[in-house]
Amino acid sequence: VVGVQGAYASDQTELMPRLIQADWEETYRQLEAYPSTDVIRGFSAAFRRGVLVGAEGFDASFAIGDDLELSYRLAKSGRRLVFNPRARVYHKHGDSVGRYFERSLRDGLWRSLIHARHPDKAAGDSQTSWALRAEIPLAGLTLASFLLGTHWRRFLPVAGVFAALFTSIVAPSAWRARKSGAEVALTIPGLHFVRSLALGSGMAIGRGTIVGQRVADRLTRLTRLFRRD
Repeated sequence: VVGVQGAYASDQTELMPRLIQADWEETYRQLEAYPSTDVIRGFSAAFRRGVLVGAEGFDASFAIGDDLELSYRLAKSGRRLVFNPRARVYHKHGDSVGRYFERSLRDGLWRSLIHARHPDKAAGDSQTSWALRAEIPLAGLTLASFLLGTHWRRFLPVAGVFAALFTSIVAPSAWRARKSGAEVALTIPGLHFVRSLALGSGMAIGRGTIVGQRVADRLTRLTRLFRRD
């Protein structure tokens, strides 16, 4: 074992921090099911110094997600990373939906840039559940069909179907979150919807940026080729 992922703890009583903590607890529940992980987030982490130095540490070119990128490199090299739920640090979660959306948007953006370097992780990692992978497109489709429905009413039932599918996927998480309070369980679907929209938007922006850069590079090479001729 060369790296250990710890966990968040929170004693905040406001609704938004409790929602965020409940969402993290769902991630920890998933991590406990596996003997190892391929993701260690820096908020509660420990690495063997020799291995960290040998891997040349964190890549500072990533403003966000350098811990994610390092974890991928270590896991690919055959190093074992594990999750320890008892290694907890108390953290003050944000209490603003807007800030949560902004943070998730940035996370999606930088995640897409990291996946450009590690394309095998684009389909998911140990901290990305199958539910989240389904929620992101469903949230986008729900919003898109609803907006279309404001002009063409025949799209509204389609939006309802997507919303129902989204809710059915989130329902198990909401049920498990009831131990944090009924209001948390009832609000979890809304939090997941906000997170999915933000992550999806950030990832779309990031991928669009990558594609645009690649197109620009090819155009530059073509321009240089024509100038030589």
